[in-house]
Amino acid sequence: MQRSLKIAVVICSLVALGSTGCNNDKRTDQMEAVTAVPVKVAEVARGDISKVVSLTGDIEPWRHVDIVPDLPGKVAKIYVKEGDRVRQGQLLAELDTRTAKLQLEQAEAGLA
Repeated sequence: MQRSLKIAVVICSLVALGSTGCNNDKRTDQMEAVTAVPVKVAEVARGDISKVVSLTGDIEPWRHVDIVPDLPGKVAKIYVKEGDRVRQGQLLAELDTRTAKLQLEQAEAGLA
């Protein structure tokens, strides 16, 4: 197994050397055909470099949590804004409980 691997490496090396040797004539012809290009020379100096890049895109949060109440109803008051940091157990919003209270009173009246 190792002997065949060594033979394959030697063959690949020979092929690579042979193919690069054939292109030397073309490269010298191309180099002779290139004309001189004018260049500007400047003295090296220290300075600040700044580059401003303006991009457009969407910002996605690391985590996304859907907040769903146990009971249906309208939101009466919201205590936090979008993007605020919150802690576990913090009150985020309050539901309007008038409808639920009226249903409870109606059920209690029907029971009595």
